[in-house]
Amino acid sequence: HALDNPIGLDGPVAGSIEKGKRVAILVSDSFRSTGADIFLPVLIAYLEEFGISSEDIIIVFATGTHRAPTDEEQRKIVGPEIYQAFQERLFSHDAQDTNNLVTVGTTSRGTRVDINRRVYNCDCIIATGSVVYHYFGGFGGGRKSVVPGIASAETIVHNHAMNLDPLQDRLNPNVAIGRLDGNPVAEDMLEATRLVGVDFIVNTVLNRQGQISAVFVGELDAAHRAACAAARDLFTAQISG
Repeated sequence: HALDNPIGLDGPVAGSIEKGKRVAILVSDSFRSTGADIFLPVLIAYLEEFGISSEDIIIVFATGTHRAPTDEEQRKIVGPEIYQAFQERLFSHDAQDTNNLVTVGTTSRGTRVDINRRVYNCDCIIATGSVVYHYFGGFGGGRKSVVPGIASAETIVHNHAMNLDPLQDRLNPNVAIGRLDGNPVAEDMLEATRLVGVDFIVNTVLNRQGQISAVFVGELDAAHRAACAAARDLFTAQISG
């Protein structure tokens, strides 16, 4: 239902992807639980229904500056079915591998945006992830799958340095958990990701048992904000007095 009725986009998400186009699906690494093992088979089968061959799809682990997932971790992340079918098309991002990075532009805050060349060379980018509160990005998911997910170490460092107040010896008070608007880290991430170009996102919200409680599909920012609203309802409580 979410794939057929994307937030902020017109019509089914796969309808805009032409046959024969190369598709990159970004998935989180072993440090993030997203439920990818459940939604990836559904997503890929859906793309195939629209005539997109699995041979034209690659899956990239958006590690940021984390280590690459092991083979066993990859199997757990994407599920045994997808792991078996995509063994030759599973790749881990390396933020230090300058030969596999390409510059796509610079944000208004001066962050030079270098991203994974293999992803950049694809015709369509699908970013997946899970939305939880994040202590300086505001929320996980959405833009974070690209920056820092498939960005260079230099891009990540420049963006994350915005945690610091530019004028005083303290953390930037505008950088806060659950805050997107006015948060320079989050806003810079979004601007950088827009330079890359994401066709649509698939974001989950997990409950405390790690089960998928909701799925949001659609435009990079609109679908992410809908997921953030669901996460806020799920993870917070009003305190009186």
